[in-house]
Amino acid sequence: MVNYRNKIHYAVVIICTILCCYVIYSYSKPDSCEVSVVDNRTVTAAELYSDGNKIAVVQSAEEVSKVVEQIKEYYMKNSGLLNIKDCIIKNKLSAITKTVNSSEVQSPEEVVSYIVSQNKEHKPLIVVAFSGESVNKMEVEPATEIKWSEELAEGESKVQEAGKKGEKAATKLLQVENAKVITLEELGEKITVKPVNTVVLKGTKVNEASAAFVRPSRGSITSPFGMRWGRMHEGIDIAGNVGDPIYAFKTGVVVFAGWENGYGNMIKVHHSDGMESIYGHCSKLLVKVGTTVTQGQKIAEVGSTGNSTGPHVHFEVRVNGEPINPKEYVR
Repeated sequence: MVNYRNKIHYAVVIICTILCCYVIYSYSKPDSCEVSVVDNRTVTAAELYSDGNKIAVVQSAEEVSKVVEQIKEYYMKNSGLLNIKDCIIKNKLSAITKTVNSSEVQSPEEVVSYIVSQNKEHKPLIVVAFSGESVNKMEVEPATEIKWSEELAEGESKVQEAGKKGEKAATKLLQVENAKVITLEELGEKITVKPVNTVVLKGTKVNEASAAFVRPSRGSITSPFGMRWGRMHEGIDIAGNVGDPIYAFKTGVVVFAGWENGYGNMIKVHHSDGMESIYGHCSKLLVKVGTTVTQGQKIAEVGSTGNSTGPHVHFEVRVNGEPINPKEYVR
């Protein structure tokens, strides 16, 4: 009976000990829902205002100046413009020293990031205006230079030298507010890399089949013999540049050298067998009436006189006064 009582006693003691420990632990355990103490310290700081609206709080007036300079630098750097000048803030900025809660104070970097974000999504808090140059680089296609070669037959051509593209820079003056272009002015273009011309050789060697005649001009035929614009075109037009040589296609005597309506400056040469040749729209006449000219002699220069839409020689061949197609003489 004694033994049972002792066991009950010990059990009661152990249970009481456990309960006491639990109570002590419960009162000493931190409350998981306890709110940390808010820092309620106050400090002297500078409030930044734009057009009378408070937009940020920083430690001092010196940091207000740092914010303004960083905002300017951000927009100028990200504009990609050259020779930037006249950078100003369009808003009326002011700073007021006040005592504020320390939690309100931000670093200049945080303020700049906030202002840039607000400027993108809403009405700008600060507008940075400046001007600068934008340069756009473009390719320049090479020109084609024609050279005449006695090594190639008439009508043949080949590329002697392949051209190379050049480069030019087009400069524009931009007036910018933040990232928005307000006005634009073209400043001009400048060749930065000169293109290399493509050189093409064209043959001048006369075929034996047409050796009795010389081509009056080396250009291409732009208007053939036959009906044109409702009336007869009694010759062919051979394109050229003003001042290019015109040759007598056969030996003969000059029977006319002067101005003729429609033809402008014109030369008419009388050949044997009742054949005549006519050269119209010349810029300069180099022979006079009565002059004997030999085959291949330079007698005039290409022009655009008379009824002409561009520099060329109008070439006619007549037999006994009747116009014939001169194409066979200029192959």
